[in-house]
Amino acid sequence: MTTAPLSRRFSTLAATAAPGSRAARLVAAVSRAHVGLYRATGGKVGGAMGPVEIALLITTTGRRSGEPRTSALACFRFPELPGLADVTVLVASNAGAPRDPAWFGNALAHPDVTLRRRDRTEELRARAATDAEHAVLWPLVVAAADTYATYQELTERRIPLLLLAPRPPRTAADDLHLLGELGKHLDGDVHLPGSPRHAELAAPWNVTVPVTPAAVVAVRSARDVAATVRTARSLGLKVAVQRTGHGASPVGRDTLLVHTAGLDGCSVDPAARTARVGAGTLWTDVLAAAAEHGLAAPCGSAPGVGVAGFLTGGGLGPLARTIGPSSDLVRAFDVVTGDGERRHVTAATEPDLFWGLRGGKSTLGIVTAVEFDLLPLAEVYGGALWFAAEDAGTALHAWARWCAGLPPQATTSVVLAQVPPLPGLPPALAGKSVLSVRFVWTADPAEGARLLEPLRALGPVLDTVAVLPCAAIGSVHADPTDPLPATERSGLLRELPAAAVDALLAVAGPRSGTPLTGVELRQLGGAVAAEPEHPSALCHRDAAFTVLTVGLALPGSPDAGAAGDAVLAALEDWSAPGALPNFAGGDDPARFARCYDEATRARLRDLGDRYDPHRVLVTGRVVRG
Repeated sequence: MTTAPLSRRFSTLAATAAPGSRAARLVAAVSRAHVGLYRATGGKVGGAMGPVEIALLITTTGRRSGEPRTSALACFRFPELPGLADVTVLVASNAGAPRDPAWFGNALAHPDVTLRRRDRTEELRARAATDAEHAVLWPLVVAAADTYATYQELTERRIPLLLLAPRPPRTAADDLHLLGELGKHLDGDVHLPGSPRHAELAAPWNVTVPVTPAAVVAVRSARDVAATVRTARSLGLKVAVQRTGHGASPVGRDTLLVHTAGLDGCSVDPAARTARVGAGTLWTDVLAAAAEHGLAAPCGSAPGVGVAGFLTGGGLGPLARTIGPSSDLVRAFDVVTGDGERRHVTAATEPDLFWGLRGGKSTLGIVTAVEFDLLPLAEVYGGALWFAAEDAGTALHAWARWCAGLPPQATTSVVLAQVPPLPGLPPALAGKSVLSVRFVWTADPAEGARLLEPLRALGPVLDTVAVLPCAAIGSVHADPTDPLPATERSGLLRELPAAAVDALLAVAGPRSGTPLTGVELRQLGGAVAAEPEHPSALCHRDAAFTVLTVGLALPGSPDAGAAGDAVLAALEDWSAPGALPNFAGGDDPARFARCYDEATRARLRDLGDRYDPHRVLVTGRVVRG
């Protein structure tokens, strides 16, 4: 078989181009384009170059970097040879250059490699051909593609051959060895079951969720995350991610848990009014850093949670009606996708991923850093009005009428709560059934006070609404910070008429006998309903209210899940389709799938198939079937 003239001229150019020259850059660009074209078309285009079939992409692990490296190569099979019938032969010609190609050295250092053929992907183990094998194989290679004879004439080294064979069955000891080897190459640490740090880092905020991973990888860099994803794939394991454990899903022994606390750090650009933060940074740290420059961060109602999980779920905070979902303010993500690749994602560079990461709840990758806009806001007028049980019905009806006319500078919510009898709480609240009206106003405080006056006139037992620094905005909701055994349900409403308020009070009011510790309504509208500059995967922005029920899952206690379902059933006549990702508690995939309309689910599935073809990631709550 002889090569075509064009193929021969390109090969000669590749072999003779001086490093750094225009010719060398051309060769590199053509090679990158070939790999990209092959990947994009599943091998349908780029599968042949001249008469030699380019049957595969080989992915090795860099000797020094530990990063995946992919090359398009010719392969040969000689099934008639005894002992080599199932072996794939690669030629380390490097176009006749003086040195062996990088992929050859990578494969010798890390023998487990991946081959992508047109119709399948193979996990193989590499070794160099022995002298005897080389003597048999080289004439067959040259007979099939005489370009390699030309390459051998151009170099003094003997061109080596790499042999790839199926990997032998893996044992539990192999897995432990590989996890140990992973730890040696990380900036962070690997914690195996039985170690104190494993239990500590795996613990979810909702302690009813079983999180028992094969290992916890406490990462400290994006490189660590990529290495963990690749190792998990080689072991046949999944990968989940966790920071504070809010929104955790069940994780078993078939999963490596990436813990992102080591991905911390927050850098504020006061002139641009932006922040770049590590994915493991807590909102409390971002609020403090922004406050030094008279700015505010688009945090949630509980600033003790991690930045990445909140933003990938859309992010509905105490300023939502003014600024919209916090994910609208994201400028860029650094992310490791399920194929082990590190990517910098913006609306311009990776528009599909940028769409999916804002609202897709991490189903497409593990975020390692994020950049977002800050707010030119040092203070707000905010806090809560607390009403006693006997006034809860009157106050809830009044709130429903009052919030219907609120301008977008106001964000408000209410919660029917059973306050535990904890020390330090005001006597008017401790151990009582109450209604709390939360309120945040971003304009003139005097105007906010006038706006709030109709509710203040109802006589709350406690009034905490005042001017407060944005760094203290978490005090408005005062969400619990300690881990709890919780059961949650959520939904959306299209309206809240008086009949809906009566229905809610009947099943969850102070006299209902509900076992729920809280039923919350958040008003949407305002900037939440506005069309964002860049569309995202966050659905149901046109709903009027969110509904969230929370109960304690304690032995012998009433079923909080059934009580939550009863609340949603009572409000069904006024409900809107779906839910929001950050409020879709529980581990039921069908419940989480309600967060997305059919078109969005289909697009997220397609993106998942593209960026995580082996389904390694179980970050967030996966919507793929």
